[in-house]
Amino acid sequence: EQFATPFDGKGAYTELKLAISIKGTLTEYFDQDVRFRCNLDLALVNGEKAYLQDYKSGSSRYESKFELEVQAMHLQAKFPALKKIVGRYIWLKEDRPGQTYDLSNTQTTWNKCNSILSKMEADRKTGHFEKRKTPLCGYCPCIECENNTSRK
Repeated sequence: EQFATPFDGKGAYTELKLAISIKGTLTEYFDQDVRFRCNLDLALVNGEKAYLQDYKSGSSRYESKFELEVQAMHLQAKFPALKKIVGRYIWLKEDRPGQTYDLSNTQTTWNKCNSILSKMEADRKTGHFEKRKTPLCGYCPCIECENNTSRK
């Protein structure tokens, strides 16, 4: 509540569902031409400026601004006049805000997302996926992978 109360009565968008088409334009969440989707916890838009806040219940150990960048890209699609977008995570377990990031370069994020998706599509066609060690390796069903920490 302490992190949300300052936005009461300020026209903040909460639980905003946004989708971007293959062409990079805003589209409906379940349309046929959806390329990317996202849900924004809180967004405050004021003319050419916007602020994003993403609430997290997990550990801040792996904080990365990429998820916020993706949210900013979606917000830019909805509000094309935006020039400055900043945002941060709110770490609920730790009862603290995270670092504030400048998320304004949405074109770079668009390019990065498309590059990731293209690689995924190519991997899916060949059936070969790169093995990378991540914090989720212990939950992966791929027991023959050397990175799976749950195998016996």
